[in-house]
Amino acid sequence: MFYADESIMIEGMNMKKIHVLAGGPQAYIPDLKQYEQEDVIWVGVDRGVYLLLKEEISPTIAVGDFDSVTDQEWEFIRNHVKHLKQVQ
Repeated sequence: MFYADESIMIEGMNMKKIHVLAGGPQAYIPDLKQYEQEDVIWVGVDRGVYLLLKEEISPTIAVGDFDSVTDQEWEFIRNHVKHLKQVQ
């Protein structure tokens, strides 16, 4: 599991936080509800995309080879993510 919390300045925009979530052992994934009220950009990587969607968090960007999700989970991801990039 990889989780990162980074603040960046984009020209012409207020400071935004970017949270990146990738898959891994459930024990290492933070309680995502603590970020509900924050104005953040979520990026899901591989299984992290599915984990975000299960928490009703829609990632702004989703990327990965998605080899760690089942066919059913992949279909769910494809139906719920607008900006999806599958890489090999």
